[in-house]
Amino acid sequence: MNNGITVWKNFLNQEEISLIDNECDKYGWKPWENYYMTPNPGTNVRIFWAKDMMKSYKVKNLLIDKIENFLGKKIIVDRLFANARSHGQCGNFHTDVPLNQEGECLTFVYYIHKGWRPEYGGHLIFEINDEIISYWPQYNSSVLFNSKMPHCVLEPTIHCKEFRMNLSMMFRVKDKL
Repeated sequence: MNNGITVWKNFLNQEEISLIDNECDKYGWKPWENYYMTPNPGTNVRIFWAKDMMKSYKVKNLLIDKIENFLGKKIIVDRLFANARSHGQCGNFHTDVPLNQEGECLTFVYYIHKGWRPEYGGHLIFEINDEIISYWPQYNSSVLFNSKMPHCVLEPTIHCKEFRMNLSMMFRVKDKL
C-alpha cells in the first residue's frame, strides 16, 4: 500500500467481469443519500445513484475471496453497493466510517464502466498530509484504502454523457486466514 492506498489494474478476468455485469443488471438504480458517510464539518449531504448489492452473494463472495487472499486475513463486509454519478453530482470529502471506529476498516472500489476516457474526469481523490492524490477511474481497475482516510469522488465532466460507475465495499478486517 503506497500512502495506505493499493491500486490494481486488470483486477478481474473476463469470466469474473461477466459475473459482475450480470449481477449488477439484476438491481435498479435509485437515488441514495450518503447517510453513512461522515462529511467534513460544514459540508452538505450529497445524493448519488446506487444499487444495494449486499444480497448479491456471487459478487460479495468473489470480492471477499480476492481481498482475503491479498490481505491474508478474514474480512466482514458491512456495505456493498454499485454507485454512479453523472455530471453535476460531485462528492464531498468524507470518511466511510467515523474516525473513532475501532479496528481496521477498509474500503474497496472497483470500476465497472466501460469505455471511460481521461477527459470524462470522475477521479477519486485523497487528502493525505495536505496533499491531494488522484486516481483516474479506469475500467477493470480497483482501489483499496483505509476507510478513515478523507476522500472525495469528483463528478464526470461535461464531456461525459454517461454514469461514472463503480462497486464500493466497506469492510472490517478480522484476523488471519
